[in-house]
Amino acid sequence: MDKVVCYVDSINQMDFQKDVILTPYYLTKFLECKGDFYYGSNSGTVALPKEFRNLTLHDLHTKNSSFKLFLKLFMIIVRNHRDIKCLFTFHLTYISMILAVVLKCLNKKSKVWIAADLNLNNAEQLVSHEFVFSSGILGLLKRKFIDMVFHKVDIYSMETMQYYRMFEPLFLKKGWKSLAYFPCSWDEDGIPIGAKEKENIIITCGRLGTYQKNTEMLLKALINVDLKDWKVYLIGPMTDDFSLGNENKTFKEYVGAYFKKYPHLKDKVIFTGSIFDTQVLFEYFRKAKIFVLTSRYEGFGNVLAHARWNSNYIISTDVGGACDMTDNWKYGSKVEQDDALGLALIFKEVLLSYDKLLFSHDFSKGISYNISMSNLLTRFF
Repeated sequence: MDKVVCYVDSINQMDFQKDVILTPYYLTKFLECKGDFYYGSNSGTVALPKEFRNLTLHDLHTKNSSFKLFLKLFMIIVRNHRDIKCLFTFHLTYISMILAVVLKCLNKKSKVWIAADLNLNNAEQLVSHEFVFSSGILGLLKRKFIDMVFHKVDIYSMETMQYYRMFEPLFLKKGWKSLAYFPCSWDEDGIPIGAKEKENIIITCGRLGTYQKNTEMLLKALINVDLKDWKVYLIGPMTDDFSLGNENKTFKEYVGAYFKKYPHLKDKVIFTGSIFDTQVLFEYFRKAKIFVLTSRYEGFGNVLAHARWNSNYIISTDVGGACDMTDNWKYGSKVEQDDALGLALIFKEVLLSYDKLLFSHDFSKGISYNISMSNLLTRFF
């Protein structure tokens, strides 16, 4: 019986709202078969389900051991190669490359899809070195191996058009035909479209307080904004294991001091904590008028796709996916990195002119997984 086989190093309960789980699900849906989803460990604190829609989840119990993960996956591929219609995973690693070659040698009809999941620095390095960072004989051998891999891999997908265009000349030069654009999208099957009257709400979503998310930039900007009847919801876990640079405080300490110094913001700036219920989480996106992302870097922020689908006006740093999800900033505003004052100025302008901003229903709905997956598989299957 045909099936899709997927694997990742680790997952947690939050990944059921993200491409980690959703891409394999929609792949099985369009290929009309079941899927086996293997993971090395549960990185969260909540037990994971055994089933999710068309996927059966399998815990391989290989935490912190890439070798054990490889051995178990190798045996799974060898035992089940006749039934594997498609092998899917994230990241081009030695494990993913070897498994791709093994599967294609055993079953030439099967397909292999590797999602790149890169950030800008990774992408630039891979293109400039043509995937090989060694010289001499070792470099020559690696180049031959990489060339063999990309002649066997059917899809190597980029989540942003920027990265797709960066890699396109290299793939044309090498004769590799697997390059594809596949953005993170909206889980239309799990959260059907539903009209919602917008409210004066600004939201952000992520692991608040990490260096990557730069949440303190948002908080600093709000000091200089008269929110009037607007409220700001910060959705996600508040981390306390990252020190905020020269301020020598954990994020929780930073927030406590922030509200003591600016008590007028306590009823306006609201930390919701983690929201694991997908229906509850996306009610915030449906009600919100504005979504803000202050990240220092992203591969592709899944939350940007959620914001686009729900016609949120997006204010973001120029990180992975932001340009795509705003149609080159037509439906959003770009803010520079670590520019709290610039963000405050954008807030002031947008809050005053929100009713005059451009929105496109057709553009927002184009980010459905149903559309993205159909377009991809029509080209490669």
